[in-house]
Amino acid sequence: QSHVKGTMKKNASASANAFVFPLGTGTYYRPIGFTNLNATVQMTASHVQDNPAAGWVDNPIEANEVNGATANLVSAVEHWALNPSSAASAKVVLSWDDTYSRVVGETGQLLAAIWNGSQWSNMGKGSIDLVEKLITSYNSTNSFGDFTLATTEPPPILGDVNGDHFLNVLDVVWFVSHLNGSTPGGFIMELADVNEDSTVDIADLVALIDLILGGAKNEEVE
Repeated sequence: QSHVKGTMKKNASASANAFVFPLGTGTYYRPIGFTNLNATVQMTASHVQDNPAAGWVDNPIEANEVNGATANLVSAVEHWALNPSSAASAKVVLSWDDTYSRVVGETGQLLAAIWNGSQWSNMGKGSIDLVEKLITSYNSTNSFGDFTLATTEPPPILGDVNGDHFLNVLDVVWFVSHLNGSTPGGFIMELADVNEDSTVDIADLVALIDLILGGAKNEEVE
């Protein structure tokens, strides 16, 4: 889908209070928008094809619940900037791509998040458009700045290379296949460095087996 790689501006008002900016990476269509705007302003938007941490340690997430949902994980591949020319309030509209947006597991778990200066703050989910792949925040904001996708999906577990949120023999099977040169589709390389030495090798497989056996022993003790 045609889009702009860069910055866009839009004059808007309370009577024309919704718009989606057709932004993207040059390959992927990654729009952002707003709705329920309460003032006459010029909105400026851009998409940033980068880890939203951008130097923010470990993407800290505020433990705030919005409309019954808590954010556990934020995107590691992108964020957006959205700012009005003067004071305003609006809900934010974010988009997802099944291939590009790695935070997406179950679309029903998606949330919007805003960077509050020290951590990502959950804005919840008010509505979701499965056709256009757009999510509208539950909360409005009057601070604006950087936004990204979040999810209620549990945080990743080091060693959970098949991404099923459990450490078990299936992860060992996948790991062995990877080391033998037949990496399974969906193998999560980011979770394979179990001993955190920046290299994925047989030592990580041993560390994974130790983790699994340690968990089994703890269950026996309990």
